[in-house]
Amino acid sequence: MDWRYSLFTVEQGLLGIFPLAVALVLLALAASPGRRVIASAPCLFALAGFAACCLAAGLPHVENWTLVEYVPLFILLLTSALFVPSTLALRRRWLGIVHVLSLAGALLSFFVASMALSHDGT
Repeated sequence: MDWRYSLFTVEQGLLGIFPLAVALVLLALAASPGRRVIASAPCLFALAGFAACCLAAGLPHVENWTLVEYVPLFILLLTSALFVPSTLALRRRWLGIVHVLSLAGALLSFFVASMALSHDGT
């Protein structure tokens, strides 16, 4: 396990983590009582997926695995699919515009995770 490369990946993804963290807090505060997890699910899933990709990037010879290339794409698609239930869990539906931050952070995290898993960025 190459921890230095995993930490390097996290460092490169900080720009994508920041909008996800801001959107996570805003969505959790704007959610109906008892629905905070559903409201912030896209951000939580994108952050957890990015963390998994960072750990996987440190594994030896991960760039030779064929299925690992699809992990960031799967995370991005599931994050996008969670936008509708998340918006419905908000007290005021117009606050769903905060998902623009979620989408920006998820796209940047997707890009960084894909580069890290293929070892193209170094």
